[in-house]
Amino acid sequence: MASRRCAALEFRSPWKTAKPLVTVTATQNLTLAFRDISRAVTLQAGASVAGKNMQVRVLLFAACRRAVLDQDAITVEVPAERDDRDHEYCTVAALRQHLPDELRPLGPHLAVAVNLEYAEDWKRVYGQDEVALIPPVSGG
Repeated sequence: MASRRCAALEFRSPWKTAKPLVTVTATQNLTLAFRDISRAVTLQAGASVAGKNMQVRVLLFAACRRAVLDQDAITVEVPAERDDRDHEYCTVAALRQHLPDELRPLGPHLAVAVNLEYAEDWKRVYGQDEVALIPPVSGG
């Protein structure tokens, strides 16, 4: 029985990962392989996924709740990015940019909490996270 040899090419990330991104054998369709390579490089770089949005459920309090007709929560659609584990996320800054028009006047004054902690604009928000908009309050 004759052994069959096939050529294999490995494409490695410019970020010096331990494993090759894609291994292509001569019997595979190269068009598919190159598409997979560009997606892998894009995902590794943390760039946004073209045309892909994620939905984030946002809890509302006080003036935020009144601004959207007394709803307890809203769902905000935000462009998704991918982390190095291929999980979708957005940043708090992106979430702020995609708030409904009714909340725009309050936007600069709102605090955002992610999983019960105040969050800066760079903080990542994943789909399962609890997000809340907290308007400024005063009192004694």
